[in-house]
Amino acid sequence: MKILVMTKLKDTYAMLPIEMKIKLMEGAGEFIAKSIQAGVCKEIYTIASKQGSVSIWDVESSDKAAALLRQNPLAPLQNIDTYIISDFSTHMKESLELLKKMQAS
Repeated sequence: MKILVMTKLKDTYAMLPIEMKIKLMEGAGEFIAKSIQAGVCKEIYTIASKQGSVSIWDVESSDKAAALLRQNPLAPLQNIDTYIISDFSTHMKESLELLKKMQAS
């Protein structure tokens, strides 16, 4: 199951001491590196204007995704939105087939 994950740092992050920010960023970097190495994080990009990221994950289930994302040291300081995503071509083909069946009825 592919999941699009969008994160944005909460305002409370700005109030942390610089030493804490460094530790959290290092931990988050290690978490992402391990997730990429394990093959579950497929791509990740930063959204500079939003102080966040967008990434694509390949996981077995939504429960596994939730458990995995909670391991990120920055998770308590982020707003995290997740979306199940699927192949666009497959979606279009199935949608057209469904519409044609509805039209024939």
